[in-house]
Amino acid sequence: MESGHRRIPSGRGKAYGSDMAATACLLVITLLGVALLVWWSAVFHPGNEQLWMVPLGLLMVGTPAMICFALSSACTSPSVVPDPDPER
Repeated sequence: MESGHRRIPSGRGKAYGSDMAATACLLVITLLGVALLVWWSAVFHPGNEQLWMVPLGLLMVGTPAMICFALSSACTSPSVVPDPDPER
């Protein structure tokens, strides 16, 4: 650790349950998006009907993956802020 900086505790132990709940919600949304795309492909693709299902399904599949990537990359970097009183 550099002098003049202090580390902010992340509090990961306290928020474990909410992390698991958020992960479960993102997983459910992703699975619903996959199911929507499979359903469209099996039922509506031959006639090119219900095309609104494709972008919605892709959003439901891609967005949780992006959120998980952003959160995991944000959680791995330590939070360092300047210490207002470096003489301590």
